[in-house]
Amino acid sequence: MPNTLKALCAAALLSAAALLPLQAHELPANRLTLIQRDAGHLSLNFVLDYPAALHRALAAKQSDAEFLALSASLPLPELELMLAKAQAQFQMETQLRVVSEAKNAAPARISWRWPSAARVQQLLQQRVMEGLTRSPGLGGPSGRPSHAHPEVLEIQAECVWSAGLRPAATELQVQLPAAFERVLLVSYRPRQTWLEPGESAKTVMIP
Repeated sequence: MPNTLKALCAAALLSAAALLPLQAHELPANRLTLIQRDAGHLSLNFVLDYPAALHRALAAKQSDAEFLALSASLPLPELELMLAKAQAQFQMETQLRVVSEAKNAAPARISWRWPSAARVQQLLQQRVMEGLTRSPGLGGPSGRPSHAHPEVLEIQAECVWSAGLRPAATELQVQLPAAFERVLLVSYRPRQTWLEPGESAKTVMIP
């Protein structure tokens, strides 16, 4: 696509997005679920309003509408660079420490699996279009607030302690990026049991 056409598309998106209704009550709850798989293995499952986190981390001075429109119109290679910057910041600001360890102990190393740039681009563009359908004068019904939650992204991570964690309760100190804002923390250790061949049923406890 010629640069002039790209600029016109971005300008059109920005002009339209400026009319998007901003409805903070629609934001879904950000959530982090921590699951201890075995003695030294912790799984982390983030469910985030990812566009909002990117906005706060990269361009907090821009309006929501401006950030969405400009980000959604970026060519994929440029979006990948933008995401890499945000993800490096998120990784640096996410820290897990065992409370019983010394205060100067290094945080656990976390391995991340981020959504692809194409998936994030799709979500950004979807947010812009969803806003347009709610805006009066832009093909939307009336601009009245919708109570449907915007789509969120799941981000997976794994954390391994070489020394292992306690076989019983373990207290972890969790530090998360400010850009995630309010996050619901869910943590548990699954109970495991085998249903053996020949057994017709097994009673399990759900804590």
